[in-house]
Amino acid sequence: MLSELKKSGGLYYDEHQDRWFFSYRFDGPKWLLVYSVENRALNELVWSESQKVIYGFVISLLILLFFGFYLKSHWDKTLINIIGHIKTGAPDGWGNLESLLSQEINNTREREAALTAESAHDALTGALNRRSFDKDLQQHIAENRMFSLALLDIDNFKTINDSFGHLVGDVVLRGMVAECKAILAQEKGTIYRYGGEEFAIIFSEIPEQQAWQLLEQCRLGVRSREWREDISAVTFSAGLGRWNGEEAQALIAQVDARLYQAKHAGKDQTVAGNAA
Repeated sequence: MLSELKKSGGLYYDEHQDRWFFSYRFDGPKWLLVYSVENRALNELVWSESQKVIYGFVISLLILLFFGFYLKSHWDKTLINIIGHIKTGAPDGWGNLESLLSQEINNTREREAALTAESAHDALTGALNRRSFDKDLQQHIAENRMFSLALLDIDNFKTINDSFGHLVGDVVLRGMVAECKAILAQEKGTIYRYGGEEFAIIFSEIPEQQAWQLLEQCRLGVRSREWREDISAVTFSAGLGRWNGEEAQALIAQVDARLYQAKHAGKDQTVAGNAA
C-alpha cells in the first residue's frame, strides 16, 4: 500500500476494501502520516456539502426573484399613478402634474439657453466672444452672404490701465461695448470681443459705405462719451473691409492692416477700402 501511495502522489483507492488512503510526509522529522476513509463516507460528505451549496444558491435565487417582482409591482403602480395624475390632476392639493412637468421642461430649456448664451459671450463686456466671431464669420462665408468686417482697437489703452488701474480699464471696455451696441441695436451689426482691447464688428447684408457710416457713429459716440472716472476722452482706431470671396484669414489680415494704418496715421480714425 505504501508503494502505491508513493506512486500515486499520496492518494490511493483500494477497490477490494472500498477505501481511500491518503498520506502526508512531514519535512522535519521523517514521519509519514497515513489515514483512510471509507468511500461511502466520503461520498456522503461530498453530497452533504454539495447540498449546502445548492440550497444556498436556490434560496438566493428565490430572494432575488421576490425582490424583482416587488420592484416591478412598485414601479408599475407608480407609473399608473403618474399617468393618472397627468390626466386628472394630482391629489392632495399638489396641482395638475402635467403643468408641473411642463414647467420643469421649460425651466430646463431656459437653463440650457442661459448656458448657451453664457458660453457665447464675453463675461466682462457682454459682447460676443472670439469663438462666436470665428463661427459667425465662417457661417457668413459658407452662406455667401454680403458683409463687411471691422477691427477696432482702443487707443492708448495701456496708458489708461497704468494711470487709472485695471478696474477703470474694465469700465472703459464695458462702456465702449455699450456705446457701440446702442448704435448697432437697430442695424445689422454685431460686436465681438476679439482679444484684449481689440474688438470686431460684422456688418451683415449692408453696403460697405453704410457699414463705414455706422462704424464712424460708434467711434464718435465713444469719443464723446462722458466717463465718471477722471478720463478726458477714450478713442479707438479701426480698419474696415468688404468680403469679396476671399478666405476668412485673408480678409482678417486685410482689415488688420488697415487698422494699423489708422494707428500710424494718428489714431482716432477709420481706414477703409472704397468707403474711406
